[in-house]
Amino acid sequence: GLSKACPAVQRAVQETVDALVKAGHECVEFVVPNELEGARVFVAVTSADRYETLTSHIGPDPKDPTLFLVTLGSRIPTFVRNGIIWAARTFLHDNIFSTLMGSSRGKSVKEFWAETKARDNYNELFFKEVWEKYGFDGIICPVSALPTIPHGSSADLSPLALATALYNVVDLPVGVVPVTRVDQAKDTMTDDWRNAEPQGSPFLFKKMYAGKKPAYDPVAMHGVPIGVQIVGNRWEEEKVIEMMKVVDGALGPRDFGPGTWSPSRFAHPKD
Repeated sequence: GLSKACPAVQRAVQETVDALVKAGHECVEFVVPNELEGARVFVAVTSADRYETLTSHIGPDPKDPTLFLVTLGSRIPTFVRNGIIWAARTFLHDNIFSTLMGSSRGKSVKEFWAETKARDNYNELFFKEVWEKYGFDGIICPVSALPTIPHGSSADLSPLALATALYNVVDLPVGVVPVTRVDQAKDTMTDDWRNAEPQGSPFLFKKMYAGKKPAYDPVAMHGVPIGVQIVGNRWEEEKVIEMMKVVDGALGPRDFGPGTWSPSRFAHPKD
């Protein structure tokens, strides 16, 4: 719900589910409990020292653009951050972006321990509402809302990593299985897709799917591989590997493995 998955990623998940059902497995759709709180806790805990630990190894080197939006909230004055939060809520009606921006700041020791408790509370909620409620063996979900992002766009789209960060928060083992590739004919943005809920963050939706140069372009991305996350319960790393084998077997032979790669027609090596 934080960011809307593109048609190609949705297709990869659906093809995985269809293959497993055809092989005799049961697949049940569920909603991640309070996903925004899971993301908020991740941002709150990791930004507690204003990302000084994260960026301490960079030294005098230029900072990678990926870190721009990640570290922005902790680097700007409080009144500026509050202004951004107000604008996001008032004009963009983006509760997701404003909530995450509000948690991205330095914290006192007392505040840090409070966020640590919030993380533990979310772990308890996730375990109760997912593992206890449904009795799942594992979870199938997207790796990211997009198959990839264009070069130079990571400064604005780094929040897409929250699709995997969620499972860091709840401390679960995860593996990734390749499923398919972007198909420019199958993976266009239809009206049905555009109107389907949830839409996620308006800020991210605009960056990914709107404007003259949206990040998602099924024509430019044609042939890019797409995978799914296979998530297991705590302490079940070996089971995750076995579930990956089951998923791989259900999907059957496909365009992956040695000898299947060829340079993209969009990549032009320098002379």
